[in-house]
Amino acid sequence: MPGKRKASRGPNTQAGAKRNRREQEEVVEILAPEMEAQPAKEVWVLGDSIVHWAGERAVARNAFKENNMDWDGKSGMTVQELHSAIQYSILQGKTPTIIVLHVGGNNISSSNTCQIISIIKKAIDYLFLNFPESIVVWTYILPRLNWRNTPNTLASAKIMDLKRKNVNRKIRNYILQHSNGRCLNHKSLNRETPGFFRRDGIHLSDVGNDMYILTLSEAINTFKREKDCKELHLG
Repeated sequence: MPGKRKASRGPNTQAGAKRNRREQEEVVEILAPEMEAQPAKEVWVLGDSIVHWAGERAVARNAFKENNMDWDGKSGMTVQELHSAIQYSILQGKTPTIIVLHVGGNNISSSNTCQIISIIKKAIDYLFLNFPESIVVWTYILPRLNWRNTPNTLASAKIMDLKRKNVNRKIRNYILQHSNGRCLNHKSLNRETPGFFRRDGIHLSDVGNDMYILTLSEAINTFKREKDCKELHLG
């Protein structure tokens, strides 16, 4: 009687897993010798230009005195760049207490909704895997007065906003399933107050950045102080 076959994963799954491990090992081999340990930061804020400009404003105004902040914002960042950004920070030896994730706005007008959601979910899983003791905060993708590469019409703006809200809702529901998952909605930063935005209708003005910094600071302190608080809608 022929022996029983052992259950195994499909060839595509096995090949994909091996390829991912090989790629990660290659990144480590290339970057590890050049990496230098970074000073410990309590809060790591990862994201796109919203994070970049808020960080610039916060440093200039000497905000967040009670928190040691790492503003890791990249202009034009998309969700496709999340994995490598997280991987790079792992190699740097970051050990944040709180991780704030603000990304996806640059994908709303250019990527499929399911693709955006899938990539962000994988990034969240990757964060929890590598930072199991950290609180991970999803900050809602902000509205815009203007979405790049779309018609400047009310109908188009409504479509983009529905897509944005759909991504926010799905990621909110997903991250709150994790014990260390949290959500922050900067609800005051909306289309009804155009003064919060620059002339391009995309980036926040100084006043908008001040509001973003204020609500983020309040959220961080609340999440640190109140362990049972999972979600905040501020502004």
